Amino acid sequence: MVNLRIFARKYSLFILSILGIVISVYLLIIHYSNVPIACPQTNFVNCDLVLKSSYAVLFGIPMPFYGMFFFIVTLFFLKRIKFLIWWLSIGIIFVFYLLYTELFRLHAICLWCTFVHVIVFVMFFLCLVYFLFDS
Repeated sequence: MVNLRIFARKYSLFILSILGIVISVYLLIIHYSNVPIACPQTNFVNCDLVLKSSYAVLFGIPMPFYGMFFFIVTLFFLKRIKFLIWWLSIGIIFVFYLLYTELFRLHAICLWCTFVHVIVFVMFFLCLVYFLFDS
């Protein structure tokens, strides 16, 4: 029988990285096409507003590309937990910047972006747990 702890340790970060890549690729496709995004449109939840704002591009590169790059790098360093904690810390700082922009500049959030933000936080805390408690 498979030990659940070993299975979770081995595959959780991999699965979350793949999920982050998939969402980032979807958002990148939306950025470059006229396809409508699958997202509810309310006063506060407005993916179109967030993804088509001037904040959706940094140094001429769409934000989803940075997300895709971030998760691909994460995939390559899954066995190096100390590096991942550092790398995911940078990701969390960037997430705070993006949250600030969504909440206080645009006054709207993107659910897809929020999913990516949650993935970064979960991965960071998993890495901390693995580093502190794995023998």
